[in-house]
Amino acid sequence: SIDDVAVALIKKIRGSGITDCILIGHSLGGYVALAMVRIDPGIFSGLVLFHSTALADSTEKKENRNKVLDFVDRHGVLAFTGSFIPPLFANQKHPAIGEARKIAVGASTESVIGYTKAMRDRKDHTEVLKQFHKPVLMIGGDKDQGIPPLSLAEQGQLSPIIKVQIMKDVAHMGMFENTHETVRLIQDFINECNRQ
Repeated sequence: SIDDVAVALIKKIRGSGITDCILIGHSLGGYVALAMVRIDPGIFSGLVLFHSTALADSTEKKENRNKVLDFVDRHGVLAFTGSFIPPLFANQKHPAIGEARKIAVGASTESVIGYTKAMRDRKDHTEVLKQFHKPVLMIGGDKDQGIPPLSLAEQGQLSPIIKVQIMKDVAHMGMFENTHETVRLIQDFINECNRQ
């Protein structure tokens, strides 16, 4: 489950002697980050949800996850990356698609199935955004069909300390699609957290 991963990562952080850090989670990583903040908020001085959401999957998204499970079970991870990775980019011919596929292809079928089920079954975490009293930044893409900008804007209203930034001509992979802007937004956020 998402909570299982969150607990394992918190143990790793605590075991490393880290007592104060800024947590950044992309997509699935954002779901894990929200669970980490819910479980042990004291060690985090800021939270960035990067192409991620505090909302649970809708019925339609759950159905899509089930289709992914069926596809991966029948065709394997390699075939899955060919159909799943390109739509994450605004430009379907982006040169980083190959790099993203190489990373994804390293995952086992069991991992892809397990994490897909964990995402499908995760709980709503909007209460975490309401109750976390440290800076929060939500970064999205104006072309992201999975995490629509309007949804992020609505979640940004859950607390006055949440900031929402939407990057132009970006879908779900801002770190590849607009690296410069991604770095700038995160660096500005880190500086803001350090001033707190």
